[in-house]
Amino acid sequence: MNTGRDAHRLLHHMVGLVSCAAPTIVVEGIETYDQLALAKAVGATHVQGYLLSEPSLAPIYLGPATTMVTSRLM
Repeated sequence: MNTGRDAHRLLHHMVGLVSCAAPTIVVEGIETYDQLALAKAVGATHVQGYLLSEPSLAPIYLGPATTMVTSRLM
């Protein structure tokens, strides 16, 4: 996610468009504090990215007849 002026305008309009249809807006790819500030400034309700948490193992549900397994998501 870039933090330049064009990125700010684009993200602002995208969040505005999505907010008409969904109460929750997740901005992904947050890697710097500037990007976090930008996401908050344009109205994101949630953020995700390396700044907040490194990639981790996640359980994957394979159905009722099997058990949960842990796998690195790509």
